[in-house]
Amino acid sequence: MTTWQTGMRQTPARLNDVVYRTELISFTSLTSFTVAINFGVTITGTLPQVFTEISSGANVTARWDSRAIGVTATGFSLFLFITDAANPAVTWASVPVIWRAYPTS
Repeated sequence: MTTWQTGMRQTPARLNDVVYRTELISFTSLTSFTVAINFGVTITGTLPQVFTEISSGANVTARWDSRAIGVTATGFSLFLFITDAANPAVTWASVPVIWRAYPTS
């Protein structure tokens, strides 16, 4: 565990190998969408915890949610889905979705 001190820079080593990125998601007329995400590194130890967030309040993202499925040491599938089956299919154009992967060991 890192003890933070004034002036320290955040680096992957100091963040305990936390990996994060923003994906710009686009699709046409869907009620769910899945895309494979590669961490770009291998997270050692037990499987990482992965958190996702739709980083937009745009009308097309209303009543949508996201989660990580099929997590491995090198990536996961980003699953986006509509939370109200009564809503129609929508189209997304470059909607930002943030993900973070943390080692659990």
